[in-house]
Amino acid sequence: MKFTNTIQQNASLVVMAIFSINLLIFIAAPSGQISDSKYALLVSQSLLDHGSIQLDRYNLPKIESHGYQPYQLEIVNNHIFYYFPIGSSILSVPFVAVANLFGVYPINSEKSFGTKAILKFLGTHPVSFDSDHSIEGETIIQRALAALLMAGLSITLYFLSRLFLPVEWSILVVFSNVLGTSVLSTASRALWSHTWSIFLLGVAVYLVVNSLENKKIIQPFVLATLLSWMYFVRPTSVISIFAITVLVIVYFRGSLAIFLITAIVWVTIFISYSLYFYDNWLPNYYSASRLGSSTFCEALAGNIISPSRGFLVYTPFSIWIALSLAIYFPYLKHKTLIAISIFAILSHTIMISTFPHWWGGHSYGPRLMTDIIPWFTMLHIFSIEAMLLHHRNTKSKPGIVQKMKKIFPVKIHYSIGILMITFSVILNLRGAFSREPYIWNWHPVDIDTHPERLWSWEYPQFIAGIIKPPLLEEPSANK
Repeated sequence: MKFTNTIQQNASLVVMAIFSINLLIFIAAPSGQISDSKYALLVSQSLLDHGSIQLDRYNLPKIESHGYQPYQLEIVNNHIFYYFPIGSSILSVPFVAVANLFGVYPINSEKSFGTKAILKFLGTHPVSFDSDHSIEGETIIQRALAALLMAGLSITLYFLSRLFLPVEWSILVVFSNVLGTSVLSTASRALWSHTWSIFLLGVAVYLVVNSLENKKIIQPFVLATLLSWMYFVRPTSVISIFAITVLVIVYFRGSLAIFLITAIVWVTIFISYSLYFYDNWLPNYYSASRLGSSTFCEALAGNIISPSRGFLVYTPFSIWIALSLAIYFPYLKHKTLIAISIFAILSHTIMISTFPHWWGGHSYGPRLMTDIIPWFTMLHIFSIEAMLLHHRNTKSKPGIVQKMKKIFPVKIHYSIGILMITFSVILNLRGAFSREPYIWNWHPVDIDTHPERLWSWEYPQFIAGIIKPPLLEEPSANK
């Protein structure tokens, strides 16, 4: 009780502690995942140095005329572009500018004294490439920026939770949803497009829910800008954008005009940018043709229960949340927000399951499910709120609560929750602190050419480094 009173009286210290602890964990975790995001900050540097998103001025690996190599780059109208969404690169410009002040650049430069000092401190030798791009400088900035953004997200989730829960429960929610999910094992490992996407989504969700809970007027310009940039950062954000827009239409109709006008202005700017550089309404990455697959059912199951990509496997406390929502359903107070959260989660899962490359390439765990974490956190918050409300009520409502209490007494229910959260944290710590699970993507064989490995419980990704990989069958001498 004294501890609870102390932290309640020092709210700012709690926020600082949450930010600092998560930031230190993210920075200390050694496993990096610079893959899709390679060259993202080279675009930021190009904007600073040349005011252009085109990378023609840099000596980069040769791009073949029949395609692009490396895969992160493409040629459009004889100009070199970063293939993945440009949003993260633009939003990261201020951070790259600050890194430059400390002598850290994503390009090979004599001014890169900071990069050299960091490499020397870490005892790491520079990587020799026949290219103007500095993978070391890019990695340093990406790791620092991703850690900062996800530490910032942890504060946003804390403020969101405090709208409904006491301090101690809010702290549990934050660390569960940050350390027990892909926030730790994916979004903090590099500047994946998920990183900026869930940071912006977390802020947007908080603004809307805070306005609803405290009966405040939303800031339509700010909200529409956040949602627009979520799309520029990651087009699959369209599901979350739609969900939040529904809330605006239902609860904030007085602000709808400004909200829609702001969104239209941003979309017009984006379309103009695309027409100018790509001669198309949208950049190539945004093409709807990238969706559509004959493996939808397998992908849907894989995104949920695959031993190497399943959300329920790598975030097992999600099962406890679903169980809590079912048990304490009569005590749920915010059914509309719960319905919107469930809609966003299910719709996102269905959408990414239409992607032929549904496992997300070389990554750890359910990377493509990272975008749902703020919605998932909402469900976690409301499940605990209902549980606490039930325990404060001396007269329990009849129905499933009474029946489930006989099967799952309170202490057992709590114990299951703590156990599942612990498993979730351990599984995601493996992705952040061990290199072997990431190497699993191409050893003993590449996951992109052998996706059947995604279903193997003999050597799932989270176990890599703990046991040896199975021996591949030797080719027969008669063959």
